[in-house]
Amino acid sequence: MSRSSDPENFFQTNDSIATIERKRLKSTNNNGSPIRLKSKLLALQSDPSSPDHVYVAQASGSICRASVKTGGKHSYFTGPEAPLTSIALSFDASTIYAGCWDKSIWSWSTRDRTKKTRLLRGHSDFVKCVLCVSIGGKEVLISGGGGSDAKIVFWDPMTGRKLQTIATHTTSIQALAVARYADLIEEAGTGQESVAHDAWVLLSASTTIQLHVLEMTSSSTNSESSLSATPAPIPELSPHATTITSLLLESSQPSAIHSTSLDHAYCSTPLPLQKNTLQPDTTLSGDDYVRCQAISRDGAFVFTGGRDEDVWVWSSSSGELVGKWVGHYDEIMGMCLSSNERKVVTAGIDGTIRTWPIGEGLEGWGKGWIHAGDGNDNDVGEIADEDSKIAEKDAVGGDSQGIQANSANIRMTEDEERELAELMEEDS
Repeated sequence: MSRSSDPENFFQTNDSIATIERKRLKSTNNNGSPIRLKSKLLALQSDPSSPDHVYVAQASGSICRASVKTGGKHSYFTGPEAPLTSIALSFDASTIYAGCWDKSIWSWSTRDRTKKTRLLRGHSDFVKCVLCVSIGGKEVLISGGGGSDAKIVFWDPMTGRKLQTIATHTTSIQALAVARYADLIEEAGTGQESVAHDAWVLLSASTTIQLHVLEMTSSSTNSESSLSATPAPIPELSPHATTITSLLLESSQPSAIHSTSLDHAYCSTPLPLQKNTLQPDTTLSGDDYVRCQAISRDGAFVFTGGRDEDVWVWSSSSGELVGKWVGHYDEIMGMCLSSNERKVVTAGIDGTIRTWPIGEGLEGWGKGWIHAGDGNDNDVGEIADEDSKIAEKDAVGGDSQGIQANSANIRMTEDEERELAELMEEDS
């Protein structure tokens, strides 16, 4: 019995037909200088060794290192036969790690792709997120389990040995972030003056509204290292009304916990945390689920992206919308700054990587930019549609056929679509 994933072979509502047509028209636009890959893109990581390159995790089961400057030849890290959900780099950027639906963490050498691929196994369901940190001078890999696993596992990446498994969550882990204890938690008056100077804190979010906080310390001998992770002495944080999708802390002297959620919002919770200041001081609300975020180098702008397909740019000081970049034609899943922090890079379900220049005032924001003062959200949509129609007109002939062929190539089977929906865990 033959099967088809072509939506034209199934009953469709008028709304779904209109959505397909809108995306078809919008897919031809070149805003953000798109790099078109043949798979849905689920995570994004900048390459610290090159401001012109990023790593992207694909639903096809490979990592792609792409040049956002030239859009030319890509490097691929292959092996998995299931979608990759997340990416982390070692501190010297010599190793790349990826969480996978096959319940494993895959790793590759970024300097020699001929080296044998390594697997870490320890979760009972897919691996949703991975994070690489240095604690007490020792590199530690942290993974969060999705689905029914809901565990946080700490690894020694050099030996592949499990250091500790934590099961404080009861639902799928969604995001992880780390900071020094002294930067995150106010010790005065808490009786925690004895906390080790090199202690670190792990923030973790699941599909519930709470952020869990773990205190981490490490020790090592000549033969092996050990790690201890215990709940930190503060109440659980609840900055959002529903599932938290991403967490971000500035790399040095963080001033806030930045979080996004399916409640359509970005929140900033000030640091250090104290018993009476556990609520966000800034909340920026969009139109739909928010999946990812980035903060400009000077902290002046907050960038968010998600299911509404646009990259929102906010003023961090006023909380007002500065404008939007319009270009993606499906959900945005990953976002980062280029390693020189002059551009925002995004990747999404539409299979494209797009790069957006960070401007000043009304200038320098690049093609696809719509300033908030230019009109309302309807204007944004109308301009996007018009841009797509122009692009489609310019692509008549072979180019148009090539674009349509690429769009067909990123379709997934019915089973893969169902699994992807489960992974995203979008509460309707």
